[in-house]
Amino acid sequence: MVAGFLAVLTSCAGPLAIFSQAVHAGHVANAELSSWIWAISMGAGVSGLLLSRWRSTTGASDCCRSGSGP
Repeated sequence: MVAGFLAVLTSCAGPLAIFSQAVHAGHVANAELSSWIWAISMGAGVSGLLLSRWRSTTGASDCCRSGSGP
């Protein structure tokens, strides 16, 4: 649970910091910043779901469960 939280925090913190600096430099409205934050969050969530679904269908985790993997 903690590892998942840290992964989400890390994946959102970098782009969020960059966009925050861009907003302050470009004098962008708060509504647009909110839209960007929403887009970052949704993009991270959707990509996480797609990647976990792809991993579960490729059988990449099977080698680790059987003990024959690295």
